Amino acid sequence: MAHADPEPPAANASEAVKKLNELSKEAEAAAEQWHKAQDDLAARKAEQDKATADVQQFGKDAEQARAKEAEFRVQVDKLTNASFQGARFNQLSALLVSDSPQDFLDQMSALELLANDNKQALDRLAGVKAQTEEAERKAKEAQAKAAKAAEDAAKIEADLAKRKQELDAKVAKAKEQANRLTAAEKASRSGTGESVNVGPGSGKGYEALMVALEQRGKPYVWGATGPNSFDCSGLVVYSFRRVGVQLKNRSTYGLVTEGTPVPRSQLQPGDMVFTNNNEHMGIYVGDNKFVHAPTEGDVVKVSSLDSQQFYAARRI
Repeated sequence: MAHADPEPPAANASEAVKKLNELSKEAEAAAEQWHKAQDDLAARKAEQDKATADVQQFGKDAEQARAKEAEFRVQVDKLTNASFQGARFNQLSALLVSDSPQDFLDQMSALELLANDNKQALDRLAGVKAQTEEAERKAKEAQAKAAKAAEDAAKIEADLAKRKQELDAKVAKAKEQANRLTAAEKASRSGTGESVNVGPGSGKGYEALMVALEQRGKPYVWGATGPNSFDCSGLVVYSFRRVGVQLKNRSTYGLVTEGTPVPRSQLQPGDMVFTNNNEHMGIYVGDNKFVHAPTEGDVVKVSSLDSQQFYAARRI
């Protein structure tokens, strides 16, 4: 796969292009923060749902334990009453009222059984009572977690709205600047980037790379996850999803925690690469290049990794 149209060096870019790149970088950072807030909100809501389900389950456990506790308490009361009525029936009284040695042994056996039954009943009652207290404690903890998760979700939703306003404002400025580019400057940003020759490979990362390369030439759009346009993390999430890998996060901030870390010296085609203080990302192609959705007014393309500040890499 060979393609031309390399990106113009930043040093030779016009003031309009430099300004666009600056505004786009700010907007991209805002977009990834917005995506992170969305990831955080989803996590808090999932935590709230689980805690709410736990409240119901532990509540049922406590109710069942209380029913058993009541049942064993009745049994203990009966045995305690029987023991009280025969409290004075000790070994001496058993001997005095017995008609024969066997009768005496029978009387003593009955007393022993009564004492054992009472102890077992008390042990069962204590065990069930402990189960009740544990279930009630867990239900109370789950209720507190659910309330905290709901409170956190409400705060994140408020922050999400604020971040969306900030993002929209930054995007509007970048788009306005993009419209100021000359026809030649716009054309220079619409190529598929540097030439690339991907060797053989395997694994889901390599498969995702092949999908990402198929998207070259499609426009960058903030917040887009395909199939017709992408932002940087949107391209990566889309490419992995197409090969059956559902990444847990949407933002660069979350994606940088997935998979296993890889040093730059050991990069392989298909590794996720993060740049610019983790505000941008793409998929490593090989030969020190990566495929990415760069910025406003640009398209999905292959660029030199040296055109970015390397931050980290992860292998799925």
